[in-house]
Amino acid sequence: MNELLLLSTTAPEYDALAPARALLTRLGITYQDWTLPQPPSLPLIQNFLQELARYPVALWACGESAYLLPLLSLNAPQTLFIVMPVPSTALPEPVLNALFQEAARQAPIAFTPPHAAESAALLAVHWLSARHSSYQDILHAYRTQKLRPQNA
Repeated sequence: MNELLLLSTTAPEYDALAPARALLTRLGITYQDWTLPQPPSLPLIQNFLQELARYPVALWACGESAYLLPLLSLNAPQTLFIVMPVPSTALPEPVLNALFQEAARQAPIAFTPPHAAESAALLAVHWLSARHSSYQDILHAYRTQKLRPQNA
């Protein structure tokens, strides 16, 4: 079942999702990994929005691609965006926060701290667990394993 989409545009954004990919793979959760179109032409964005409509959750490593957040979130109201900031020298965290706050006024968006890929992935799984009991089982197994004392 592909219900989770990982989004990035640049190499640093893609790399920032590595811990999320590792955790999702360890949990046995399938996902799609997409690169946002660059440069974004209107036909590319329209095609992307049609594909995006198939996914209830999109985990977005958002740095240089932050300018697309209002456009995509407003035109994909059925998709919950979990946005993980990926600050850079070109777009420091305060600038990203200002962009995110504006986008959040217009569409439901969840945010994590910068580079919190595992937290973002777990938030996505928690949200999916409200839709399907199979994700509840995965979360229960994760919590049980995570809380189990590790052998020295």
